[in-house]
Amino acid sequence: MNQQTMFNESIDVEKPEDEATPVDRLVILPVKAVTISQPFASLIADGSKFVENRTWECRYRGPIAIHAGKGTQYLDRRELQEYPNGGIVAVANLLACMPLESMRRVSRDQRIQRTELTIGKVLDHEHTEGPWCWILSEVKPCKFFPCRGAQGLWDFAG
Repeated sequence: MNQQTMFNESIDVEKPEDEATPVDRLVILPVKAVTISQPFASLIADGSKFVENRTWECRYRGPIAIHAGKGTQYLDRRELQEYPNGGIVAVANLLACMPLESMRRVSRDQRIQRTELTIGKVLDHEHTEGPWCWILSEVKPCKFFPCRGAQGLWDFAG
């Protein structure tokens, strides 16, 4: 297995669930990353959101760093101050990237990548909007790591 596409096995399991782990303890760097506007990056980090919507397909699968952008697309500058921005807030596994319209045409019971997650659960998720649904699993919040983001899928080297 390539170092860029495997989770680091040395996660400290003794840490309390509510304490974030440093990003370098969660993955072997470098790792792919995606910049997501707030409040959505924080919703992913806290486990409330497991579908990220994009206008473009992503063929990459594996560990992905979640970068909270500084943009004010969804929040004004005052609201944005309530959220961490301009850095990595979590690491997840990019399990699948599926077009919303295709998911609507298959059985709701169909499992995604041999997991317990079904098409129906993805379709019923409040954040599923498409047109491309990036389906995340194994989300792990990390200690905020300030860094610049980028458009598209980019390499985060820590």
